[in-house]
Amino acid sequence: MAMHLSDEAAEECEALSAIYGEDCTIDTAHGTLEVHLPSRNNHPRLVVRAHLPHTYPASDPPVVELEMPRHVSYDMARWAAEKISEMYVPGEPPFFSS
Repeated sequence: MAMHLSDEAAEECEALSAIYGEDCTIDTAHGTLEVHLPSRNNHPRLVVRAHLPHTYPASDPPVVELEMPRHVSYDMARWAAEKISEMYVPGEPPFFSS
C-alpha cells in the first residue's frame, strides 16, 4: 500500500538525497529512507534506516533503525540511537536541520 509523505517529509528526503547522493535511498511508496555513512577508517558503513509515518513530522517521530559495523560497541550504538531520538521535535524534521 502506497503512502503519502507530508510536504515537510518529502522536502527533508530531497535534502538528504542532495547531501548524500547515491548513499541515500528513498522509498516514498513505503515512507522509508536509508542513508549509508562511511566510517572513519573505511570499515563497513553505518546504515541509518528511517520509517516515516504518514503523520511525520507533525506529530509522530520516525522509527529509526541503525545497522552498525561489527567494530562499534553496543554502548556506542545505543548512544547513537538515543541521540537520534532526542533530535525529534513535533513539527520539525530532525534529520536535516541547521
